[in-house]
Amino acid sequence: MITERITARASDKVRQLSKYKMPRVLAIVSSHIGANALLSSTLAAQNVLISDAKISQPIVGGLATQITDLKSSAFLRCDPATGKVISQRQSISAVLLVSVAGDRSSVLGILHPEPLYPLNIDAFPEIPFVKIQRWPVENGEIRTEWVLGQPSGRDFKHQMIRHPGDNVSRMLRSVREKRKRGSPTSG
Repeated sequence: MITERITARASDKVRQLSKYKMPRVLAIVSSHIGANALLSSTLAAQNVLISDAKISQPIVGGLATQITDLKSSAFLRCDPATGKVISQRQSISAVLLVSVAGDRSSVLGILHPEPLYPLNIDAFPEIPFVKIQRWPVENGEIRTEWVLGQPSGRDFKHQMIRHPGDNVSRMLRSVREKRKRGSPTSG
């Protein structure tokens, strides 16, 4: 599952990110075909936060409920001694899921409920973030909510940026100068 791979990447980065005394954001970026469906879905972001949800239906009847084992959560785990939901990977303040496709990138955010250094999401205008609604979790009931924008990936159009000294810029400048002088552009 994609949730387990994202959580594994977060685990791999904990030590590196713990070196800095400031909010730390881990960006998980993919340009693979289908990345938009995997990384830009609100379900993917929620699953990274609380792990993959399952439906529990009592055999004897009754109401079905949504449950999670927190196994693949990037930020939560169950304390085996107390049975309470506690935080983990506190050196990561947030995760950004970014899918890169063609002329745009789509971004969703996931906030850690108890990071060492909280992230001010005002630095990421218009990016929707999912978070734990009430922390610490009470009675094992985990609720999530979306903040800042609609709960769907925020698309950003790509823009070409060139440095005046790179080879492409020099070549384009040469072609433009030749056109001004009326010289042929091919060699």
